[in-house]
Amino acid sequence: MSSTKTQQPKTHQEPPLDKPVKDFIVGFSEALNRSANTNEQTSGIRTRTETQILNYYSIQFNKHTERVYKNANWPTVEVILPLVNNDENFGLLYDIMRVRHMCGRLGNKIGLEVRVHAFQLYTQLFNKVMNGEFSFDLPNEWLWDLMDEFLYNFQTFCQYRQKKSVASTAQKEELEKVWHVRDVLTILEKLVQVSQIEKLLTSAQQKSLDLLKAGKTHTLTMLGYYSMIGLLRVHTILGDFATALESVSAIPLFGSDASVGRSSRIFFNEYIYSRVIACHVTLFYFYTFCCLASGKYYSAVRLLNLLLVYLNRYLSNNKGASDLSFQNEFVAKMSEQCYGLLALSVLMLTGNSQSYAGVFIVFTSKSLPGNFRLEESVRVNLREKFGDKMNKIYGSMINGTNEYIPVVEEILVYCAPKLINPSIDVADDNPAKFVRLFVKQGEVAHMAQLCPVKSWIRLFTQTDLKVLSKQIKSADANAAETSDSQLRDLCHSLKHKSIHRLTIAPASNVAAPDDVEVQFVLTDNKQGNAEVSVGSEKVFRHFGDYFIRNAQKFCNVE
Repeated sequence: MSSTKTQQPKTHQEPPLDKPVKDFIVGFSEALNRSANTNEQTSGIRTRTETQILNYYSIQFNKHTERVYKNANWPTVEVILPLVNNDENFGLLYDIMRVRHMCGRLGNKIGLEVRVHAFQLYTQLFNKVMNGEFSFDLPNEWLWDLMDEFLYNFQTFCQYRQKKSVASTAQKEELEKVWHVRDVLTILEKLVQVSQIEKLLTSAQQKSLDLLKAGKTHTLTMLGYYSMIGLLRVHTILGDFATALESVSAIPLFGSDASVGRSSRIFFNEYIYSRVIACHVTLFYFYTFCCLASGKYYSAVRLLNLLLVYLNRYLSNNKGASDLSFQNEFVAKMSEQCYGLLALSVLMLTGNSQSYAGVFIVFTSKSLPGNFRLEESVRVNLREKFGDKMNKIYGSMINGTNEYIPVVEEILVYCAPKLINPSIDVADDNPAKFVRLFVKQGEVAHMAQLCPVKSWIRLFTQTDLKVLSKQIKSADANAAETSDSQLRDLCHSLKHKSIHRLTIAPASNVAAPDDVEVQFVLTDNKQGNAEVSVGSEKVFRHFGDYFIRNAQKFCNVE
């Protein structure tokens, strides 16, 4: 279907086309047509044609927008088609850029007609790519922007639909026709299937970076790759965290066995997602949030540590770059949210472990459960940004008060993605429901029960459960007395949660069960009463850290 036949939204009168804009349109079209027939082979990452396309897409378009169309819409696609020999593919891409500019300029003021038109454009583009009717070889940055804007429009439309009051059945049916969850998931899954991206990623002969090479199938292959990340994002904001993690199971995040001990710079350069910083951040952000929501705290902490080291280096290397200002703002904002996720993940990891008495370990050189240590820069930034809140949360849990609830909710609302309702018929407030289930009725509330138990167990070498129950009650005068059976269940739960597993299979990435500072067992004495027997503390020495910290001093010694 031609892009000229889709429903066009009503717009204000656009300024007439001047010569610089006409030259921009013609040059842009010629560069895209060269990408369809180019045979360029270079040793670098980009070809000359790809560089030209990116210049037109990200620099020239913005310059003309600031000069002419800052307060007006770009001309309709019917106006520019005669300049490019009625090229439907170029007209489709141009119309998508035009609607994106319109949405960015008007914000929440855009109406249903523009939203419907955007859905038609993206659906038409993806169908053309899957049917082999789209010949342009687009750069990875542009392909990621297409997928990111597609999902952003879907999310904002769901929020718009939920807030809009529906007066009749006809209006409800009209809202359900476009940007439906089923349609969006179908498009993403079909892109993954047609591109055969999962087969390419899991093939032993296929290297990830080979997918970055220009060619006839590059656009389809990369859209399939980004669709996997799109499925992760959609399932996450719908609240289906297990399916979200499964959707990107073919993308290696923790690395192969050969790269586990290597630096993050070498590690990230091995994979496709690292070539577009926005894709990199989006993948790790939604993945670690799913790990946090699913109880996989060890995996979340490891991945966030890697990501934040990389982002710190990226921001320092690109500080003051005017052409990357928008990208830097995005990375800086997501970095702050990732520190919030890290704060909650560390809280849950240390709070549910029998190894430690508090979160103070994250601010020292000691290792976290699983014998894992945060990088120095990440640990310092985490202490500055969330140190007071983390100590307040854990202190409240140890004392048996509920002061931790509003603090955890504040961090979670700040750093968590905005969840949506799948249909207009769903009356529940999905974001508020998740916060309530996770904090007041889920993992955080359970951790608050384990913290006093863990704190008191560390004070004894051997004690009766009845004595321990009285001590826990005395710490909180308003708390009901914990029965022996309930306390036994809490002790078993504490031991179970002390084994932290990654979300991947290799046994080398599983924390050993004896990698804890305090071991305790439950036994029955001669009188038939349950007792807690606590072992001695273990001290782990990290000699490598000592030499690394003092290497500079040794070099200065004559």
